[in-house]
Amino acid sequence: MLLIASDFLKNNFTMLILMGALVVVLIPESQVSKRDSRQLFLIFIFAAVLTGLSYLQSRMELMDELSPARLPVMVLLYNLRVWIMLAFIQIAVERGTIQWICYGLAGVHLVITSLSFFTKLVFWFTEDNGFHQGPLFLVTVFTSMIILVIQAIYAVRRLYREEDTAYVVIVYGTAACFFAAAADMFQTYNHFLNETIIISALLYYIYLHVEHTGKVLMEKEEKLRLQQFNLLATQIKPHFMFNVLNTIYGLCELDPAEAMDTISDFSDYIRGNLNIIDATKPVPMEQELEHVKTYLRLEKQRFGDRLHVKYDIERMDFCLPCLSVQVLVENAVKHGICVRPEGGTLQISIGYKDGYWYAEVSDDGVGFDVDQVKNDGRKHIGIANVRERLAYMSHGLLMIQSIPGDGTSSLILIPEKYGKLPPEDEKEAAEDAFLSGAGD
Repeated sequence: MLLIASDFLKNNFTMLILMGALVVVLIPESQVSKRDSRQLFLIFIFAAVLTGLSYLQSRMELMDELSPARLPVMVLLYNLRVWIMLAFIQIAVERGTIQWICYGLAGVHLVITSLSFFTKLVFWFTEDNGFHQGPLFLVTVFTSMIILVIQAIYAVRRLYREEDTAYVVIVYGTAACFFAAAADMFQTYNHFLNETIIISALLYYIYLHVEHTGKVLMEKEEKLRLQQFNLLATQIKPHFMFNVLNTIYGLCELDPAEAMDTISDFSDYIRGNLNIIDATKPVPMEQELEHVKTYLRLEKQRFGDRLHVKYDIERMDFCLPCLSVQVLVENAVKHGICVRPEGGTLQISIGYKDGYWYAEVSDDGVGFDVDQVKNDGRKHIGIANVRERLAYMSHGLLMIQSIPGDGTSSLILIPEKYGKLPPEDEKEAAEDAFLSGAGD
């Protein structure tokens, strides 16, 4: 028994390694659809049976006398290869007429090979274990070859029609199976075809993985773009804009120079908000803080001594999603500090601690009941948007604590490796795009 196992490993080592590779990529949470994953598992099962039967066939081929099992094993071997090709068709070809044609060819192949049990039209074995081909043997070969040709034509058409360059792996896998089947045309046993089938399955997985990953990325980008538009909508506040314009109007007579500075700040503020439309990557914290300061200067013009701002800046050499801190600051001013007649103090703390970059916005405003806000039925788009963009773009999180009558603290945490600044040339390009994007 040990000798048989050793001989099996010696003759099928490459095949077993390839099958192991297929299992390794399929057993974890697969990055392909459940339907395609099931088809690949089916190919693996068929290939495992094919490997065992091929080895059994090779052992029986060496016998001096014909084994009763040799004919059924041979029939099953020839059909298994076709069934594996059908599993590939299920993955590569859309449901429709082409699939049904392939099913019909597989049915013809099954019927013809089954005739070997009753006639010598396909193939037969002599008493001394000799193998002979009948007049219909080539028909069984051509049915499987036609299935491969149909698949190849479909693959090439899709490659050129949809300009899906990743689909070239499907074309290559199909071509490899075709030539392996051609080499196997006049042989009863061929390792090469079995191994080519598993290699093709791995190539299919690579393509499906790339395709699935591409779709997921597109969906995430589309979701991010929608979030950016939603956040932009929340940032365009008619009352705030009216109040700023009213403040500028009053300054035009009292202090024209201050009015010009306020107009400049207002222009920068609007530009910074509009730039979120094109912000697909995190921005430097220094850039985010400048936008926050611009906003606070505008609010300071309106609220005067009712709004006090403190900064505790330790380090700013990291990135985060655009307007993340801005939303928190606006909420603190609008819903916390300026609700009080006497106003209050806003503090912005930025730095690094215990493997995380942080940005904290705290105020001594009116505060609120966190549990009550969670269950008030409102969407709170701004905060939800910041949370989602932090998670998607920086693997970060947002924590909010508040005590009614005592104030609110909002803390952004970003893991060190996800907050790293880009190379200097990319950073400068990003800053230039941010400063000039909305003005184009």
